[in-house]
Amino acid sequence: MNRRGLLAMVHCARRDLGLAEDDYRAVLETLFGKSSASELSDRELVRVVEHFRAKGFAPPVREKAKRSTNPHVRKVWALWGDLERSGRLRHPGKDALRAFVERMTGVTDPAWLAPEQANQVVEGLKAWRARLERDAAARDLGPASSPVGLCRVCGCTDDDACGEHVTCHWVEPDLCSACEAP
Repeated sequence: MNRRGLLAMVHCARRDLGLAEDDYRAVLETLFGKSSASELSDRELVRVVEHFRAKGFAPPVREKAKRSTNPHVRKVWALWGDLERSGRLRHPGKDALRAFVERMTGVTDPAWLAPEQANQVVEGLKAWRARLERDAAARDLGPASSPVGLCRVCGCTDDDACGEHVTCHWVEPDLCSACEAP
């Protein structure tokens, strides 16, 4: 859990245990010699939460989101998960997917998509993924870093073709068409 989550849990525990402000600060002072949770390290915050658990605090248990039974909806979420894991989305998350689905279909939640609508969204996500992959490949192999072809016979390159009147093209990575044996 991150620091913000730990701080929130400490304050929830204080509220749930009914500790007055003075009593809460006394606990922090007794345990760590500090009067504010914001002064505690992450490790100390974990220890405060453990202390409050021993005193009866039970953090709320979140129910895990239920997976859809509809395969077309699961496909939408799977493609979205691939895009999120690629790290190329400016706005990852459930709300962004819902906005994308709504723009494409007018439906506000992927769970409510009809199979035809889900197919439309799936194809849109596939196209988006292909576009991101193509853009990433273009950035990785841009003109400055693209390999220059060099013919093993005549020495012509991408930038300096064979002769004035001869046009050549690459028949192999290292052989131009003018040097190819007939």
